[in-house]
Amino acid sequence: MLRPFLLIGVGGSGGKTLRIVHHELERLLGEIGWDEPFPAGWQFLHVDVPSVADGNDPDLPAQLQQGEYAGLVTAGINYRTIDTALAGTGRTREGDSIAGWRPLPEHVKVPVERGAGQFRALGRIITLANMRSVKSRLDDAMRNISGREVTGQLMELTRLLGGTPSNVQKPPVAVVVSSIAGGSGAGAAIDVCDLLRASGPGVWPSESVGILYSPDVFDYLDPARRRGVRPNALATLAELVAGYWNNKGPSQETIGILNRQGVAVGDVDRLGPRYSFIVGAKNDYITFRTQNDIYAAMGRSLASWVSSPVLQDRMDAYVSGNWSASAISVPDELGMKTNEMETPFTAMGSARVGLGRDRFRDYAAQRLARGAVELLLNRHEQRRARGDERPPYVIAQEIADNAFAGFLENSNLNERTEEKNEILDAFRPTDREVKMRQLMDSIYDQVTSNSPPKGLTVSEWRDRISQRVREVIDRTLDEFDVENRARGRVWVTAMQPDFRRLSARTLSQEGTVVTALLLRKLADELRAVRTELEQEASKYLRSGENFEGEIDSALRSADGDLLPREHPSVRTAVRRGIAAVHYRAEARLRQLVVGIIPDLVNNVVIKMAEEIERAGQGLLAERSPANAQPSAISSWPEGEEVPKVLRPAANEFLLEDPDTFAQSLNRLILRSTEAQDLNGAYRRTLRAIIEGSDDASTEDQRVVRQPSAWTPAASELHVELSSAQRADFDVRISAGELLARATAWLTRPGTPAGSFVAESLNHYLSDSGAEAAEVSERLARFEQRLNGAVDAAQPLIGIKKSVLVAVHGRHEIKSETFFSEIPVASSSNAAKVVQKVLESKGLWSAETSKNFAESERSFIDAFTVLVEPYEPVVFDSLMKPIAEEWGDRSKTADGREEFWRWRRARALPEFVPAAPAVTKAMVRGWFTANLFGQVRLEDSSASIFVPNPVGGNGAWRSFPKPMLASGITANHEYLPLALESLPLAWVELSTTADLNVMAPYKRLRDLGTSGSGGLDVYEALNPELSRWIAEARLPQGAPEPNSEFAGAANDKAEGRQAAILGRLETLAGTYRTLFDQVERRSELLVPRADELRDEITTALEELQRVVRETDPSSSRTDVWN
Repeated sequence: MLRPFLLIGVGGSGGKTLRIVHHELERLLGEIGWDEPFPAGWQFLHVDVPSVADGNDPDLPAQLQQGEYAGLVTAGINYRTIDTALAGTGRTREGDSIAGWRPLPEHVKVPVERGAGQFRALGRIITLANMRSVKSRLDDAMRNISGREVTGQLMELTRLLGGTPSNVQKPPVAVVVSSIAGGSGAGAAIDVCDLLRASGPGVWPSESVGILYSPDVFDYLDPARRRGVRPNALATLAELVAGYWNNKGPSQETIGILNRQGVAVGDVDRLGPRYSFIVGAKNDYITFRTQNDIYAAMGRSLASWVSSPVLQDRMDAYVSGNWSASAISVPDELGMKTNEMETPFTAMGSARVGLGRDRFRDYAAQRLARGAVELLLNRHEQRRARGDERPPYVIAQEIADNAFAGFLENSNLNERTEEKNEILDAFRPTDREVKMRQLMDSIYDQVTSNSPPKGLTVSEWRDRISQRVREVIDRTLDEFDVENRARGRVWVTAMQPDFRRLSARTLSQEGTVVTALLLRKLADELRAVRTELEQEASKYLRSGENFEGEIDSALRSADGDLLPREHPSVRTAVRRGIAAVHYRAEARLRQLVVGIIPDLVNNVVIKMAEEIERAGQGLLAERSPANAQPSAISSWPEGEEVPKVLRPAANEFLLEDPDTFAQSLNRLILRSTEAQDLNGAYRRTLRAIIEGSDDASTEDQRVVRQPSAWTPAASELHVELSSAQRADFDVRISAGELLARATAWLTRPGTPAGSFVAESLNHYLSDSGAEAAEVSERLARFEQRLNGAVDAAQPLIGIKKSVLVAVHGRHEIKSETFFSEIPVASSSNAAKVVQKVLESKGLWSAETSKNFAESERSFIDAFTVLVEPYEPVVFDSLMKPIAEEWGDRSKTADGREEFWRWRRARALPEFVPAAPAVTKAMVRGWFTANLFGQVRLEDSSASIFVPNPVGGNGAWRSFPKPMLASGITANHEYLPLALESLPLAWVELSTTADLNVMAPYKRLRDLGTSGSGGLDVYEALNPELSRWIAEARLPQGAPEPNSEFAGAANDKAEGRQAAILGRLETLAGTYRTLFDQVERRSELLVPRADELRDEITTALEELQRVVRETDPSSSRTDVWN
């Protein structure tokens, strides 16, 4: 059963990845026939700095919906405004809480409305200042993912995907995707995870999975474009580790900031993601060239995770079951965590083997859509004869002139000359002639029925007939008017879909330019026709005026004055009298049509022409955007060449070569149109796509829509309760709409294209529909590609084995691979190939055999994770780029300053990558070493005496040299700077694999450890301090302490105790003075030591208390030890 998923992308990298995930899931929903809205159980949220999501790269899908984006900076807002919103003006409590790392507004020149400029500290300031808006969007997503409809939707999705639905809904999975090397994402990712943890009920919001892109993802960029990438990564790693081991929760300062933003922080045992997966640019088998390539690969993999019950179960077992047990058991020689804590980072890789029909579908849809674009915009240019240098508009006008006769003939609006009366005929009832004959027969019977046998005189017949015509003419004309108007109302309704179909058909044949010209020519034609109809109406009125004279003339044409009723002249006279009714009726009919034509022209025909011109201009703007913006259309293939973006990623292994895509498309076009001429079949296919019909010959069309129907101004043509209204047309020829219709044409069930695109892996590798030799070749290719995919699925990370051995004692890098559903029959030859490949790699198991599930899927996904998580220092793809950058920039003070400017984004207690108890011990250790004289302070570093663990003299070991700042002006800066520089020890260790670089920090920890072995609480004197006080014993090779600080060896124990206590009291007083001065000063910046105020104060108080309470006589070394 599928689980709900909440996917949060932080920063540009996270947002781009989520767009790909969303796109892949939308495509999957289309493939399985999901016709409901996007499932509520799949929630997306992109958090980034710009007010409107950026990164509109042509090789990436469209942005997420507006409600799925949380932009942190409104257009026009500068950094000073944001800083003031968070910290106020002048010296404030809020400002003090961020003072140690806060970028001062007067120094920041970055236009933050466009991003954080690769400065993490800016990214975090912006995030903290806008946490309330992020929380609002996150709350919406949390509500949606717990909606009542979610379980039902996921049950149906599970069924459609071939799984087994269940009424028991498993908890959601939260995935946070970000780069650790940018400004916005790297500065905000931890806070977003913490906000998630504080926002939802249950356990799952605290179990977030972090997908974290490493700095080597950006190595392909020019160094000038990634100057902040590697320093950012070092700072982010430190804060991630610090947060992972932070079992004390956020500092009071951080809690205060969050509370002011409406975020209530409960009891938490870490900061940041619960499970961190590092994703780099390569492994031993594959390398991704660009960041977008990596996002595409990871986006596809995440989409598979979201949509595969099998993968979800395996990933859940890995993170929920295996992670903690393995992470606690990993040996860790860095010594910066306590025994019960887990190692923090693992890595992930993935790969896919499949038919690649999704790639083919994208290629074919984009190529067909581009062909449709070119037809719509340039059909007149395509007809240009060789050597014809005339302007495009002249050619288009000529084509329109030549095509107009046919266009008019098809318009059902042809009123040219009296022989063509399509509008008049539509208004005139079809039984009008019958009614006229009936009227004539009725009048003839009436005037002759009581005539004497000998007949009547001409004047008598004239009076009789004229009287009867006068009696019926007005009534008959009124009846005819009613019928004309009724027919007119029907015509008004019926002509509009006909007109849309004509416009759509012409668009698909002639393009936008010529179609608009034809419509405007039709408007001119109708205006001219109006004049003709007015003239015809006048003529008919004149003809119907003197009906008495016509009757008299017909009667006098007979010989004699007395005419019997059977005389032909009597019937002729009746017919001529009734002709007056006909003439007047035809005049009235023309007057009715004359009245509606201007309305038809202005509110239908011209409106359609204008809408087609607008749509054409919009499509042209999409093809050639202003301001050198990228165009999606320009990235679509024009011919047989498959562009790079549609070729498989490095971790995709296709069974069909992309170079065969064009040949396959041509074959499908010919089969779909049943044509022999490829060019003609191609044009017919483009017409069907433009019109959105199943076939270009059908009457259905989807390109021209009409949101508002035309209602003429003439009230006599209104249907009940209607009022005059212009037609409103919507011509749907945007790039996205054409692409969607091309995709629909390719995927329509029951068609050659639809069957090809939907072919399953099981069908492709089976004996059905293919020769035995072809099937054998396919299976061999499948074996080769599956081999490659399993290798390529290795975690996208490099591990330096020498460092792995030194830090974790591991000589082998172990990983675990699990698979999505394997969509072939378990008894098939394809299944035998799968077993063979996996057995050869030691991956076959009874559990894997359960993955066989005969279904309509056309691919297999493989996921590989490290069996156990490690310290970041072992990951070469993390540390090597950082080491290179630090090596270049550490040579000068300016270089070091630029390297570290605005990278750290938290106070030191939340930055130093050590467990809080270890940090407390290191602070105590610093002061203990100071008592012993075992710390040496230099210009840009410090060193500490480290005893030899195997006997013999100890040695002086330097903290990172240089540290992250130089020109230190006060001794109180050395301790915080040494702790802040701990990540630089990682950098050196990653290069040398020499654990001695960590010795200074481990020495601080050891010296600050309580005599009882505790790190968090100092309950008894540290053994070395105890031995010195009681016995004046020092480690071999250690310097003699300053007697003023620690007493002398020839003093009594009580003397050494008193000297140490005095030194500690002096130090405590000095720091109190420093901290008091900080409280009184007005400057916004504070010394680094102030960030460790609580730790320093507590350490000195503990040391004083324990030294004071110690009985020197009882602290001698136990003789049995």
